Amino acid sequence: MTAQNRAYVFALLAVFCWSTVASAFKLTLRHVDYLTLLFYSSFVAAVFLLVVLLAQGKGGLLREAFRGPRGDSASAVPGRGSAPLVPRSGGSGTSRGDSAGSTARTRAGAHPLLRSAAVGFLNPFLYYVVLFKAYSLLPAQEAQPLNYTWPLMLVLLSAPMLGEKIRPLSVVALFISFFGVLVVSTRGDVLGLRFTNLPGALLAMGSAIVWALFWLKNLKDERDEVLKLFLNFLFGFLYVAATIFVLSRLGPAEGTGPPGEVPAEIAGSAMGAGGSGAGAIRAFPPPADLEGLFGCLYAGIMEMGLAFVLWLKALRQSEGTAKVSNLIFLSPFISLIFIRLVVGETILPSSILGLGFIACGILIQRKAASGSGASALLASP
Repeated sequence: MTAQNRAYVFALLAVFCWSTVASAFKLTLRHVDYLTLLFYSSFVAAVFLLVVLLAQGKGGLLREAFRGPRGDSASAVPGRGSAPLVPRSGGSGTSRGDSAGSTARTRAGAHPLLRSAAVGFLNPFLYYVVLFKAYSLLPAQEAQPLNYTWPLMLVLLSAPMLGEKIRPLSVVALFISFFGVLVVSTRGDVLGLRFTNLPGALLAMGSAIVWALFWLKNLKDERDEVLKLFLNFLFGFLYVAATIFVLSRLGPAEGTGPPGEVPAEIAGSAMGAGGSGAGAIRAFPPPADLEGLFGCLYAGIMEMGLAFVLWLKALRQSEGTAKVSNLIFLSPFISLIFIRLVVGETILPSSILGLGFIACGILIQRKAASGSGASALLASP
């Protein structure tokens, strides 16, 4: 098998992983609340990524990260390039950068752990808090396409943050995709603007904004990608653990329940598609039944860990980023099939039509960005 064919295999496996997680989120939220889902899944992801990091022989990079900057004489582990695996201008291929040079540049700024702590607050903590809450309010077929608007948010945010110019074709693409957002969130009643669940829709799109912010911050960090992911999830787990610990210790309002029980309006209990949901957070660590724990395990491995590792391998093996990056457009449509078969939701025509508009807008945006610095931003999910 050629390297390019291996790249296609890795990319399709990653697409399969991402195609199943919307269903997994929705099913798991029938058994646990959204904070409990993030608590256990982020822990699983951190452990999984640590195992991957050690299996790849990158323990030296991990020791370096905790040791902190020691001047230019300390270089990255030989042959383990610390630059991010993202395509450069033109979108043809990837660049790993110079290991020693990029390490020196990383160390010239903040301590690596401080950087990971800041980025880890965006993803996984804030991103998944917002996303999981959106899934608890919306049908999976609506939450998933709205979250899929992150490439559009990336283009909008890259203008002020990176100085990228928004081209006229990009404006057209934005209008097309945001029309698709209206179709999905109003279930086709675009003229009436009757949103089925406006808070849920805003949260789903808010998660796309948080992901775009994370991605732009991540571009500036030239350390090893798996190392960064592990540290992000390590800090993300600590953030959600601290949040749950505080909530579990808050006393309820008078007459609302026994000591240690947080009222649902504070804890934000999640409601599953079937109308059941986890109640207030009562203990630390938060309780979960076997079905809930299995869902957390699946989300932590398939969504937060394995899919990204497979995608990185696909990008490394591919002759050009464009040859595999377009495969990601299969994910939201395959996801609708799983949502129908596994979750049991009746897929509305508005969900398919709206997702089509969103995907069409993103494809047009990719064409508008080709040949510019923005092309690098749209090469990875």
